[in-house]
Amino acid sequence: MATGAFPVGLKARKISRNIKYMNDLDWFKHITKDARNPFKNDPYETVNVNGGMINNEPFDKVMELLIGGAITPEKLKKMHDYNKFNSTVLMIDPFPSGKDDDINDSLSIESEEDDKSSTLATIISKTLVAMINQSRIKTSVLIDAMDSDKAGQYLIVPTRYENIGGIETSIEGGKAIVCGSLGGFSGFISKEFRIHDYFLERANCEKFLRDHFTVPADTTNEIFVNGYSGIANKKSFISQTDGGLQIIPIFTKMQSKPYIPQFSNNKVWPSVTTANIKSYRKMIKARVQKVLFNIADYSRIQRALLWIGAKVVLNGRIADAVIDTVVESLKEHKLIK
Repeated sequence: MATGAFPVGLKARKISRNIKYMNDLDWFKHITKDARNPFKNDPYETVNVNGGMINNEPFDKVMELLIGGAITPEKLKKMHDYNKFNSTVLMIDPFPSGKDDDINDSLSIESEEDDKSSTLATIISKTLVAMINQSRIKTSVLIDAMDSDKAGQYLIVPTRYENIGGIETSIEGGKAIVCGSLGGFSGFISKEFRIHDYFLERANCEKFLRDHFTVPADTTNEIFVNGYSGIANKKSFISQTDGGLQIIPIFTKMQSKPYIPQFSNNKVWPSVTTANIKSYRKMIKARVQKVLFNIADYSRIQRALLWIGAKVVLNGRIADAVIDTVVESLKEHKLIK
């Protein structure tokens, strides 16, 4: 439940665990092996928010578990060697960062003539964006995942094709998926948005397994030598893209075109109306009031004044600002009809 608890917007989750699971957790070994059973309270209770705010791509932790200990140059070399590796990391990332994003990761707010850049709302917004960008997959990790000479990491990025000016154009990353709008939160708006991305990602995954999740066809790795030993003709398991041998054999026939359903707008790219977004105004106002009243401890007089201010002005203005932001983001993503 905590994986969906994005701070402020969604409720944090209280989790209670047996103390044994905390002290025996492999990810804490660097703490627990020197400090004997450092976690004392049983059960151990925590308040959790979305872990992506801190470390959205814990590659090092996953590799430690796969390798069976600390990452050393020798172990890493074996993991990246197609002829020796026996495990790998498969990353599914809708928002991979590129070179330009490295610049945007820093918190830099340009001055504007009307000094809007110094407002509290702008600073909070920019800080949040910087935090999210810092926690997402970094370019160095992408380089390793895209390196065809390294077997330790693979990456699936959303991809769809759109006819632009008579030319079939590849669209990748957040722009390829409907739920990529609103910083990845537009999936909350419509079930059709989630349905589209389910079928797109299913098609992307099949393509990935068929043509990119491969090892060199002449590999001497015993896993694949033994695995394919009873197959005389491996042709159907050879990638049409890189000529490699499929790690997971795909037995179904490749379709000429991936299936995407037609939605209520009679298109394969779903959309909603502005009226639909405005219908959330009452719920947004209620959420704003909850946040305002729980942000600090107030006296009775302060709570009364805040309640009046919220009812008369604040809730409505904030709700309208949220709706305007949502509509603009959906327009940019071509999701408003």
